[in-house]
Amino acid sequence: MSGVAVIVIDVQQMFFSGPSAAYRGDEVIEGINRLTAAARKAHAPVFFVQHESDASGPLARGSDAWQLPAGLHREPTDMSIYKNVGDSFHETPLAQELRDQGIDSVVICGYASEF
Repeated sequence: MSGVAVIVIDVQQMFFSGPSAAYRGDEVIEGINRLTAAARKAHAPVFFVQHESDASGPLARGSDAWQLPAGLHREPTDMSIYKNVGDSFHETPLAQELRDQGIDSVVICGYASEF
């Protein structure tokens, strides 16, 4: 998978637990785990993008809501990107990281990834 990366967007506790949890969230997470495992096996980078709000907001960095769900597999080699708007590229290092690693194609998955 040379030149390809997987980007997992906004798969966080707030969206995958509680009464308003994502529809079929456990199945979505299982699918993401299969995809990211295949990417790692092919030596393709995996990026986890997490949305965060200010310290008083619902997705404050480090809060329970901000965390990745326990069932989501993340490896130490995976990269973390933090954003505070809907766009994963806006004022984040994501585009530069992709360029630096020679990535010209991405596979995007996650929660509300159409943003």
